[in-house]
Amino acid sequence: MRRSGVLRFCAVLVCSFVFAQAAFGGEKTWSLVEADWIRQAEAWIEPPKPPQTFEDARGAVDGVKDGKYGFHVGHQADPWWQVELGPKPIRVSRIVVYNRLDYEPGLHNADNLIILTSDDAKDWTVRHRNDKFFGGVAKGGPLEVRFDGEGIIARYVRLMIPSQTPIFFHLDEVEIYGPDKPEVNLALGRPVDQSSTSPWSTPKGRVETKPEVVYPVEYFLQRGRRLAEDLRQMSVETGPFAAELQKLEEDCRKLYSQASDEAQRELYLRVRRVIRRLAFSNPLIDFGELLFVKRFTQETYPDVCLNHMPWVSRPGGDICIITMAGPDAEPKVRNILNGALGPGHVHGM
Repeated sequence: MRRSGVLRFCAVLVCSFVFAQAAFGGEKTWSLVEADWIRQAEAWIEPPKPPQTFEDARGAVDGVKDGKYGFHVGHQADPWWQVELGPKPIRVSRIVVYNRLDYEPGLHNADNLIILTSDDAKDWTVRHRNDKFFGGVAKGGPLEVRFDGEGIIARYVRLMIPSQTPIFFHLDEVEIYGPDKPEVNLALGRPVDQSSTSPWSTPKGRVETKPEVVYPVEYFLQRGRRLAEDLRQMSVETGPFAAELQKLEEDCRKLYSQASDEAQRELYLRVRRVIRRLAFSNPLIDFGELLFVKRFTQETYPDVCLNHMPWVSRPGGDICIITMAGPDAEPKVRNILNGALGPGHVHGM
């Protein structure tokens, strides 16, 4: 582990403290370092599969109106969302569309929204062409389209943005009413679909089961052996550490996969503790303090041009000093600014 490796180790140490502090707050069941190790083990869970289009589209007929996006179509030309009102066409007298209002650059994406209907999802009839901004739960009222008399007949209702260039399509909620029971939302919970999904699409309307945590003991045993070999070449006495890792490897082989979660977690933490002590034996770690910045970054918008989007820069953050008192001691952090600069956004050092 040369100087670059030491810097990576220190960066991981700082991130571990900050992430664990954020994730576990004031809980004292685990130390901050152990809490971060457990958080890393949870990252070994296989990520969920991307949602199908209908799973994301459900967000517009779930009855939740909060100004955020209920569905999020991908960046494409002529994006659309649709709902099936029943096994056969029914009468529709009113359609209410709630816009997404929490995303400043996309407020006007649906200004030229068109509403179409169909009996077979093949032949479509344009029922309304919008030509101006509409709101939702706030910032102006929703788009409300009324059909006089007995209304229109439709089995499918589709909302589309006619655009030859790719554009994001996202709305909060869509409600559809008939003349017989004018207060009953006919779209609520009905089958839905959309033209594509996006990185922000999520499954809606179902209970997700949390996968079982798999503690990556074997992976960190391999990392520990490589680290011990690197330090041995630097003339560090690593014999006792290698013996501990060997004993832990034997315990891992004896531990059945059906063992309790507590037993697997404890073995995993034992491995991490040995590796941490091994890392601190590096003679290049001849200092006890690190200066670092703690800041809020843009959380949901992947754009490097932060300067033109101040609405994603949360106030707060600090320049801090972390004290490392050895592998077994709890790290301590001291804030330097501590709010002295007012409600600004700490960007860097």
